[in-house]
Amino acid sequence: AKPGSAAAYLSSENLGSLDEDLGVQVLLFLSPCDALLAARLGRSSCLARAAGREALWEQLSSRSWGSGATAAGLLGPNGEPCGRSFRRHFALWRKAMDELGLAADAEVPLRWVATWRRLRKWLSKHAPEVDATLRGPADAVALTALQDFVGGGPVAPVVAGLWRICDGQDAPLEQGLADELRMPVLCSDDVSWWRGIFGGYAVYDYEISTVLLPLQ
Repeated sequence: AKPGSAAAYLSSENLGSLDEDLGVQVLLFLSPCDALLAARLGRSSCLARAAGREALWEQLSSRSWGSGATAAGLLGPNGEPCGRSFRRHFALWRKAMDELGLAADAEVPLRWVATWRRLRKWLSKHAPEVDATLRGPADAVALTALQDFVGGGPVAPVVAGLWRICDGQDAPLEQGLADELRMPVLCSDDVSWWRGIFGGYAVYDYEISTVLLPLQ
């Protein structure tokens, strides 16, 4: 780090004498993953001590997942009891999000994380052909388009959360619709028509469709 810079100061022995409350404020400016890494530093480090504060993890949980995370009955993605430990609660859910390929700063409802995680595990074991069609998280452009589509107002997290984790499928559709949506084309002898993951009616011609369509 450049002498005299903030990075040089934080990496020096001065860090050990900083107040833990200040350390918490420093970690709140960093990503949650950085806070998890800080917890592994030696106990002589102010950041390591700050990373052990439940107040930090309570704020990170609230910032990432909303006020639904409370100290009463915290549970992990597999129902693991976390007691009143926001740190354990955050670490377990962060690991589950890593398994889904979500960014460190992704803000998605935990219910969707748990649902998609169970679904992906089941599909990978019992229907790998379907699992292979699932796309990654929707990008910011697609999510903005969704917001514009509903009039520019905020989109309910329970709705947007679906595509924040999986932006639909790359599953084949009939020629006209496939061209319009830039999806794979379903051939007449193609047996992959069954690879959709949801049932229901498409908005096009009222035909039955099981494919989860991308936002764009």
